[in-house]
This record gives sequence, C-alpha cells and structure tokens, in this order.
Amino acid sequence: MLIRQRFAGHPAENCLTMASPTPSDTNASSASTSDIESETMSTKCSFCFKPYRLPRILNCFHVFCQSCLERVLDSSRISCPVCKTKTKIPNNIEQDLPLDYALLNFMEKDAVERGVGFCGLCVSHEKKELVSRCLDCSGFLCVDCQLLHDRLLQFTGHKVLGINELKDSEQIGGSRAVRCEVHKQCLVEYFCTAEQCNRPRCRECIKLCIIQNHIQYHLNDVSVTKLQQLGTRIQDALSQRPMLIASNDNIQNSVSKLKAQYEVAKNGIVNTHRTFTELLNERKNDMLRELDDTYNCQMIMLSSALIDLQEVLATTHAVEDFTKRVFQKVSHVQMLMFKQLIDTQLAPAIRYVPTVNSPDAVRIDFVSNPAAIQAAIQNSFGFIEHSSSALANKDHCNLSSLLNNNHHALELTRQLANLQMSSSGKSNPLQTSMAQQLQLLMPSLMHHGVDNAQPQSSTQRMGSTEDIFSKVDMFQPTLVDSSGTRTSPGTSSSPGNVVARSKMSFFYKFGEYGTGHGQFSEPSGVAVNANGDILVADTNNHRIQVFDYNGTLKFEFGENGKEKGQLLYPNRVAVCPVTGQIVITERSPTHQIQIFTSKGEFVNKFGSNVLQHPRGLTVDWQGRILVVECKVMRVLIFNAVGDVLERFNCKENLEFPNSIATNNREEIFISDNRLHCVVVFTYKGDIVRHIGGANITNYPIGVGINRMGDVVISDNHNNFNVTVFSQNGDFKYGLESKVKHAQCFDVALGLDGEIVLASKDFRIYCYRYGDAGIQPSRLPMVYN
Repeated sequence: MLIRQRFAGHPAENCLTMASPTPSDTNASSASTSDIESETMSTKCSFCFKPYRLPRILNCFHVFCQSCLERVLDSSRISCPVCKTKTKIPNNIEQDLPLDYALLNFMEKDAVERGVGFCGLCVSHEKKELVSRCLDCSGFLCVDCQLLHDRLLQFTGHKVLGINELKDSEQIGGSRAVRCEVHKQCLVEYFCTAEQCNRPRCRECIKLCIIQNHIQYHLNDVSVTKLQQLGTRIQDALSQRPMLIASNDNIQNSVSKLKAQYEVAKNGIVNTHRTFTELLNERKNDMLRELDDTYNCQMIMLSSALIDLQEVLATTHAVEDFTKRVFQKVSHVQMLMFKQLIDTQLAPAIRYVPTVNSPDAVRIDFVSNPAAIQAAIQNSFGFIEHSSSALANKDHCNLSSLLNNNHHALELTRQLANLQMSSSGKSNPLQTSMAQQLQLLMPSLMHHGVDNAQPQSSTQRMGSTEDIFSKVDMFQPTLVDSSGTRTSPGTSSSPGNVVARSKMSFFYKFGEYGTGHGQFSEPSGVAVNANGDILVADTNNHRIQVFDYNGTLKFEFGENGKEKGQLLYPNRVAVCPVTGQIVITERSPTHQIQIFTSKGEFVNKFGSNVLQHPRGLTVDWQGRILVVECKVMRVLIFNAVGDVLERFNCKENLEFPNSIATNNREEIFISDNRLHCVVVFTYKGDIVRHIGGANITNYPIGVGINRMGDVVISDNHNNFNVTVFSQNGDFKYGLESKVKHAQCFDVALGLDGEIVLASKDFRIYCYRYGDAGIQPSRLPMVYN
C-alpha cells in the first residue's frame, strides 16, 4: 500500500529534481554541465532557491515550485512573487496551473545523463544512483526499487528501460507520459473542444464532458491540427509585435511629453500666482494709502472742529468768569459799558453750529465682495487644457481606482525595476519602458497617499461657487487655431484665454515732438543694429535718426525729396545682418525701397514699379529683403539689387498685416492686427500655422525672432504687452508694462533682452524682457 501511494500521490515529476554531482562525478559530468549552461535554463526555483519540485506556470509565465505556490496562495488567487501579477485559482493549484513540461524534460534529460537523482519509489528523498526508468509510471528507479517494481503485480506489463538504454533511445523528454492532474492513475488521451475545457483530458474526465455534450476527440486524431492552430495563434500574436512596440514608443513619448507639459503648466500656475500676488500687493498698498489719506483727512477735519469748539468754550468760560466777578460790584450803567465786549465774545458761541453731531458723524469702513473676488479669480487665473482623445479606454483616467490600487502599482514599479536590473544583465525593452513609465507615476501616487480615500467630485471641490460661475461663458474668447478659423479655448492649441504676465518697466526714454535734432514728428519705424544703435524712421521729417544705446543722437541722414540720398515719408527701417546696410521703405507717393550704408550713404533704390503699400520690412540671414503690404495683402521677396525673387498673395489669410520676421528655415512670420495672431508662411506662400490668438496677443503691433529662437509678439492692448512663444507656437511667458502708452508704431528687439518701442507720443521707450526667462545675446535681432 505504501508503494501504491508513493506512485499515486507523487508522479514522476516528483523524482526529477536534478542532483548536484559528487566529487567523483565532477569530471564525468563536466561536459554535460557545459551543455546545461548552454541551454540557459535555470533549474532552481527563484522563491525557495532550491531545485524545482513540480514546477508550475503562472499567468505571467513565471515558474515556481508547487509547494512554494501553496505558501503564497491567498483566497483562491496567487500574487506572483516577481511581478505581482494576480493568477486566479478557482479549484486548486494542481488543476488550474499547468506543469512546465519543458523544464521537466530538461531536468529529466539531465538526470539521465548524470545517472543520479531521486527514485520514484523510495520514501526518503535522498539522491541515489538511478538504474532504470518505468515508461508507464514515468518514474526513475534505483537498484532496490527496480527489483521491487518487477515483482509487484500492479506493475505487471510496465515497460522498463535501463539508464544506458534511455541514453541510446529517445524515450525521455518529450515522449514522457502525461498523467491527469485530477485522476493521477489515468493518462491523458483525449481532447475536449468545448470553450470551457479546450484542453487534453483523461478517460475519467471525458465522461463528464460527454454528459455535458462536449465534443471530444482522441489526441492522436487532433493533436497535429491543434498544434497548427496554436502555431497560427502565436504567429498572429508575433505579427502584432511591431504595432505593440510602436504603441509602446508612443506611450513612452507621450509620458515624456506629458511630464514636460506638466512642468510648463505648473510653472504657469506658479507664475500666475506670483502675478496675482504682485497685483494683490499693489492693490493692498493702494488701499492702505487711500485708507491713510481718508483717515488723515477726517482726523484733520475733527481736529479743526475740536480746536474751534475749544476756542468757543474758552471764550464762554472767560465771559462767565468775568460777569460773575463784576456783576455784584458795578452799577447797571457800568455793566452796560461791558455789553459790546461781552456780545462780541459771546457771538461765536451763539452762532456755533456743531459739525459733529454724534460719534457716527465720521466713519471708515472697508467694503469687500468675496463672491466677486472668487468669481474674478476663477475666470481670470486660467484653466487646464488637455486632450485625451488618443486614449481608447477612458477608464485609464479614473484617478480614484488608480489610487485605490496604488500599493500594487508601486510594488509593480519596484519589481519591474528589479527585473530590468537582473543578474543576467539583459532587460526586456517592454518591461523597461513599463518600469520607467510607472516610475514617472510614483511621485503622483506618493503625493496622493495610500489611504484609498475617494477623491472629491468637481462639485464638492468647488464648494458653493456653482451659482457664481454659471455664466462663465461670457469670459470664454474665440481663438485662432492652426487652420485660421476661430475656435473656443477648449479646441485651440493656444495656452488659454488669460495669460499670466509679469510686470516690466521702461528703463529709459528719449525724444519729443519737433523738427530738431533728437525730435520726432512721426517715429513710424524702429530697428537695432549690431552695435546696439537705435535707428528711427522719422516719417514726417523725412529722415533716419541714429541714436546710441543711451539715447544720444549720433547722426541723421535724409532730406525731403525724390532724388538719390533723399527720403520721402520713410515708414519702416531694418538692418541687413550680412552687410550691416540700412534698408528703408517709403510709403505713398513713392512706394519704394532705399538702401544706405551703415554711415547713411546712399547705395541703391528700387521697387517703385512693384510695391503699392509697404507695411512690414525685414532682412533675412542671406540678405534677402522681405516686405509685407497692407490693403493688397501681398508678400514680396527681393535680393539686394532689387530683383523680385518671390511674391505671393495672402488675402484669404490676412486682414491687416503690420510686421514681418523670418527664421533660418525660410518661414515668414506676419503679425495681423485684426486676426490677433501671427500667421506663418513658407517662402512659397504656403500657410504653416498660427501663433497666439484673441485675449493672448490682442491687436499685435510687432513680431520678431530672437537668437534663442523664440517668437516675440508685442501688442498695446490695455498695456504694452510682450508675449513669448516657441516657433511651434507653444506659449512660454508674458509680460506687461506698468504704464499705459499712446498708440504704438513699431517695436524692435535690442541686444541684451531689451525691446524698443516707438510711440505716438513722439518718444522711444526701452523695456527689458530678457530677464523674464531667456538669456539674451549680444547679437542684434532685427524686429520689424
């Protein structure tokens, strides 16, 4: 009975633990050891670090001993010790988890080659020399047990082969008998095709399948077909690998991009908070000054009234004392001699009208409207734009479920990190990317904690402000998207309907109205050359004036006329970055371009037969002159001698262009005062994108590109505003002046992060914008 239970309860898999060679076997097994190492298949369980005993495969394809899995079994499921993947165990481990037959075959082959292992009949688990193997029992036998096996009736008819015969034959490994996990005495002989089965069965299991009307076949009839189907499924899955890898790359790139966007948005929120704080501090100081003024005014009034009243009381007391002193000592006639004096002194008291009738006659109160403040902050602080259309399953964004399972997510991150740093030195790219992505999530998970608390709904977070913000649509402007159409902020790539701007102040100004040196009648155009000099197109005085960095006039050139060296209503000026020459456009009636040296000497003029209404002017890095015309909505590109290289109309894309700039990729940036944005074209006239939008760059007056590659857009809506974007249109930061300006004509970028503004009050203002977030260069940036 003991022998029967041994074979029945512990099939051959129990006997296949690989034994370490004894010292006497070392030389004999050296060759086989190298072969084993070449197979790169570990025979030790990663949980108990001992040779495998009944290796079972989890859903994640990690393999552990059956006894090890029984130790970690928790309420009908097993959490993988390596990756924490959950595997359900509805029945028991033997029935629900398959044996790793590849590992068993490998270990069996090794046992045959070594001739040392565990006997399948011996009660004690001691390594012994193996002499044979029963093909029916699938168990190895030692010398003693082979004799017992041959004598017992229950093993009559079993086929037994010696170890040497096994080496020469192929009756090991894949040809081993497979027994049913439920009925351990029965071999697996059938295959049930029912969906709930879909696996090999023994003759006892197949009886139940017959009762349930399942379709079953003998393994000899369907094994080839089923293997072909399995191979097809594997090939189908492998064909998906490029798509899966591409999707993994997309997700990984999205994670990196999302992290960068998160940092930008976070900085935007911090900057907006800083701006609000500055504004609130300014308002607080204004209110405190107003409070001080009101308090002082009322205190002066009260002090004056108190002084007047005290004078009246003092006089009254003096009259009273005087009359008491003389009334009993003088006659009536003598008393009447004092009447005029007494009447004069008592007149102020008799005519006195109190200016403060009660303690409430004066008051100081601070009246605030918290609801209005809350609404104003909500509508002006900003909002978070996002796009999750690429996510097929919106359940990924369920933060509460993520937080409820963040213990597992954190543990999975750690395990994946351990996997990619395994001793083999090799890592699965997919596992590596998963670990990296989960590691990016760890700060957020840590931030939210692990208390499984459900996050509040948006209504709960907003508190009682629902009624206040029910009409916020009135604050939502229209924006210009990349196709030129106006859209709502929710569909635009612009940073939002409100830009948090830092304050900036001009650090010097110069100029006044007049016709003298350093005076202007209409400073329509402005530019900065390589020396930091400021060039001003003084239109109605028909000249160009050149000032140094401090606003001191260096020289001027031009006079009223149409001859060479003369100017007639110059309206824009630019500097060629290649030659340093000064390029000027003239408005009606000449409509032409003139070129002068950096010293103001005439070089050439052209374009009067081509140009109609030149409005914006710039010179690119190759010395090509680009002009944008208003009214006719046209762009022309000239070379230095006046030949037209390119021209294109853009009436459908522009409404009122006023400034032009270009980069080294032959892209043209044109600010449009009525579209509230910058439109980007190629040199061939193809529209590329839009930058900015309503309530971000309202009524722009100028655009330029600095050496950092940022697009700088200025406007004079409410304040003088500077908004900085990347060339792709991503918002970076914004600034605004502390003072308001009259209508502005033109702007230019300076050398050290300055921006020069030509104003209609006949002055030139110099602001500094580079300190807000970029490192300015010492090279000139033409901004026209």
